[in-house]
Amino acid sequence: MLYKKKEYPEKHILLRAIDLTSGDVICEGYNYDLIVEKAEKSKKDYILDFITDPEFNFVF
Repeated sequence: MLYKKKEYPEKHILLRAIDLTSGDVICEGYNYDLIVEKAEKSKKDYILDFITDPEFNFVF
């Protein structure tokens, strides 16, 4: 489950999308919407890693 636009933090948080199969970083940056878009386009199973604010990380 992803955060809906109004639920994720508004401040600048460094996050990355990580491929669950290989552990490779798909993309990394500060723009949540752009990171999710790029990760979805990769067609890989991924998890978001909120690097600067790990309390937003979650486990499936």
